[in-house]
Amino acid sequence: DTGRALDLGPGVEAFMADYLDNWQGKSAAETIARLLERQADPDRERRERKARQDLDVALKAKDWATAEPVLGALLRWSPKEAGLHDEFARVMNAQGKWWQELEALEQAVALSDASAPLCIRLGDARARMGRPRAAAEAYAAAIALAPKKATVALYYKLGFSHEAPGHDGPPDPRRAAEAYKSACALDPKGAAARFGVGALHAQNGRWKEAQGAYRARLSTDPLNAELHQRMGMAHDRCYEWPEAEAAYRRALALDPGKATWHYRLGFVLERQNKFYNAAAAYLHAARLSKTHQPDWHYRAGYVLEKAGRLDEACAAFLAVQPKAVPPEPSAAYLASFAPSLNAHIKDVRLLLERTPNDTALWISYSKLAEAAGDLKEAARAASQAVIRAPAPDDTYAKRQATLESKLRAPRLVEARLVHDCTRAQEWLTYSTVLEDH
Repeated sequence: DTGRALDLGPGVEAFMADYLDNWQGKSAAETIARLLERQADPDRERRERKARQDLDVALKAKDWATAEPVLGALLRWSPKEAGLHDEFARVMNAQGKWWQELEALEQAVALSDASAPLCIRLGDARARMGRPRAAAEAYAAAIALAPKKATVALYYKLGFSHEAPGHDGPPDPRRAAEAYKSACALDPKGAAARFGVGALHAQNGRWKEAQGAYRARLSTDPLNAELHQRMGMAHDRCYEWPEAEAAYRRALALDPGKATWHYRLGFVLERQNKFYNAAAAYLHAARLSKTHQPDWHYRAGYVLEKAGRLDEACAAFLAVQPKAVPPEPSAAYLASFAPSLNAHIKDVRLLLERTPNDTALWISYSKLAEAAGDLKEAARAASQAVIRAPAPDDTYAKRQATLESKLRAPRLVEARLVHDCTRAQEWLTYSTVLEDH
């Protein structure tokens, strides 16, 4: 019967009016298809409501295995709903299904006015799948969307995505350097500002990258003790024990008073089966510590036993007790830093040849020479700082005077002893002066 009207249900007239007014709209075909689906499946709306309720329960319970198929059904019904793709990505992430997460995030971004957090998640997913260049695009988009909320971590991710090898294009060192510079600038009092991008690599567990960055930084800041220590830690975390030992020794040659640095040196010495030297490092660390360290004493006892030094091992084990007196530091251990100290002195001399008017460098050289026991050279270096300073500096002058006084001390005491050699206190003073020289 061609004259019978087709009954599509209530609201059809309103729909047709809207369709005729907007027949070129991009969603017109989808709207018709959805309407026809509802007519073919009148129970769908009820099942969809039930599915969304089930999804809420599964998500609250973190029951990802249940949430996944429910989301799959909802996406078949509403494939253009960006929020469902977003939620599906979270569920895939929770299950370690990285490819599915990436595909869902790509859909979520394409179907919505992407937010900065969504772009960051997209960048993370792309980076995880070995697409660093595409990840950089997502991170850059996140920064553009919310520049005032861009963090150190976000700029670091952008920089690393430009620098990291991948199969979606060559690295871009220039852009990487720009992003890293922005990251460091955002935290002027943090480790990145003091030690460069190597600190950010280390914070993210990228120890090989940290080594390269620290090495570059040390080429312009060779007397930074903590920078050497951080280089040692970067080697330490890569199980590169000899390299870690060398870096820790360079750090301690510049700043011998750090207890934890001595402990880390002991750790890498132990890993090389240098048990006696490791014990000396552990014990010296324990003596320097402001608080009692029973674990360090125990560790010293353990390696001394391995070295066959049983009496010394017993003394170290007894020092585990809070009121015990720790063993005396090993003179040989303290002397073992001389080669590293001499290497620093050599480096500073080369720097002074290039920048002879750097007064701070002359003072650093003076301190290193004093630590090496060369008071004459230390005094000469301090006098150079006084002469080359752009304005009079009392600190430099006091240092020069102190060192010159130490140089004169032996002659003064000797003169007093020539006058009266029976003064016991003068002999003690003379002994102390000779030790300082």
